[in-house]
Amino acid sequence: HPLSTRCARFSSATPESAPSGQKHQALSVFQARAEVSIGEIEQPTSIFVSPSGKCFIAPAQAGWKGRSPYLYTFHSEDQSADYLEGKGSLLGLANLVSHGAVDDESGLLFVGDSTRIKSYSWWDSVKNTKVAKLLPTHTLDSKGFGNAIGILPNGRVARAGDGKIGIWNLNELPTHQTTQGLIGGNIAEDDEDLDTWRDDPERIERSSGSLPHATITLGEAPFNVSIWQNHPSMPGTILAANNSEKNDQYYFRALDLENNGKCTMRYLGHGGAINQLSTSKGDPNVLVTAAADGLARLYDVRQPLPVLTIQAGTMLQNCSSAVVCHPDGIPYIFASEEEDEAITLWDVRARAAVYDLATGNNRVVQGGMFWNDTRNELYAATYCNFVDRNGRHFDYEPAQIPVERDDADSDGDSNMGDDEDDEGEYQDTEQCWPKNAYHNETYFGVTFDSGSHRIYRYAFKSAPNPEIIPPDGGATAEGGDDFW
Repeated sequence: HPLSTRCARFSSATPESAPSGQKHQALSVFQARAEVSIGEIEQPTSIFVSPSGKCFIAPAQAGWKGRSPYLYTFHSEDQSADYLEGKGSLLGLANLVSHGAVDDESGLLFVGDSTRIKSYSWWDSVKNTKVAKLLPTHTLDSKGFGNAIGILPNGRVARAGDGKIGIWNLNELPTHQTTQGLIGGNIAEDDEDLDTWRDDPERIERSSGSLPHATITLGEAPFNVSIWQNHPSMPGTILAANNSEKNDQYYFRALDLENNGKCTMRYLGHGGAINQLSTSKGDPNVLVTAAADGLARLYDVRQPLPVLTIQAGTMLQNCSSAVVCHPDGIPYIFASEEEDEAITLWDVRARAAVYDLATGNNRVVQGGMFWNDTRNELYAATYCNFVDRNGRHFDYEPAQIPVERDDADSDGDSNMGDDEDDEGEYQDTEQCWPKNAYHNETYFGVTFDSGSHRIYRYAFKSAPNPEIIPPDGGATAEGGDDFW
């Protein structure tokens, strides 16, 4: 289509399943009619979004050698068309964020390292507006509960441990606004006593936090809830992924937390660690998983086995992220194999790939994509594999971008020697390209390299501005060789 973004490369055998012209949202997705924009961040570790899609967060690694926990907060409804603006905050946790969740009802976001959870207010419910600066609210003692964080009905937050889940009632917790001094005890009197890799221990908040009000012991042991996804049609029930490298057991279960964590469905079929569970507002019975065996799987949550399996990339190495969506009720899956440095759209009805989306040679982090139903937008947290922990580029070389020639130039060059042809083959440009990039400079219709860690937004519209594409990151070939 004339309005298809140059950041898309269509399959040579595009499925003949285009939506009708009345289904504007679905047709814009199928034809890749999108504005592609970015937000630059420190190296992200994951991404979490509120149920409404209004707020999403990207935990990141910042500071010296990426040892300090950092958090970017984005408000999807308050963005320009050509750039994503997020607010960055250095967190008071002792170590990097491993899990998180965002809640619409309380206006709180939750982030946790291995032993504590901290909550921050991102929405002022009194003024009905976003807060200008994240407000530290709670500190929770989650020792023994170091896995996935989830939001439960009736103002509760939960975190999984080994074979158990701790639950906190938000309205019964002390806050940093109502408590003078620390919440709970002090995790360490001196900097030397802190269990941390941070280079800035003085920035660590020392509250040990509030203990859980209740604990659920899971009947199926051992069960390590590494990924938490609320069930799309059963409140109080969660879809929980277990990744046990020790036993090579990778599966997910439906657990009824209102009935002591009783397992109500066992789902089978994975040959590697599960990286993401994705549900869709368009169908309460559908779920997609992404796994380290290189496959994305579509499930009917009422059945134990997948109804569709997708090879996310060419290498069968690691499907880092996959999301399912239903614009105008039509099912699509976006999936990314980490090493492929791109995102592929799959038409579920045709069971075929439609096109690849460019990520500027960046890789999607594990569980790093989500779909915004309200805005018809795909978001992806990506990292650049060609920049070290000190921010220096490596393994770049001058980009080989062919010179564009018209027919007259081609006729005039017919008598020139091979050497002269070679000299004029590529543009004289300062733009550089990774030596080990998965795609070459001409795979997509536009040549750009991220050169940094980025959030990508693909905004699908009936009448997009096709000139809204990401800028080149300006990486050079003079990067450092000392990784450490």
